[in-house]
Amino acid sequence: MVEELRPVFRWDRLYIGGGNARLIRETERDRMGDDIVIVPNTAGVAGGVRAWSLEHYHRR
Repeated sequence: MVEELRPVFRWDRLYIGGGNARLIRETERDRMGDDIVIVPNTAGVAGGVRAWSLEHYHRR
């Protein structure tokens, strides 16, 4: 799935998280490339808080 999405979104880095992200096998992770990072759910929450803070800062 990642390979099909790569040319569409052209990301610098893709963060994959969620409960089932931990089930991705190491061989699959190696095949995905260095621009794919598996993160815990807490990273998404922290990123959302950070994005909210930046949006608020730029609205002033």
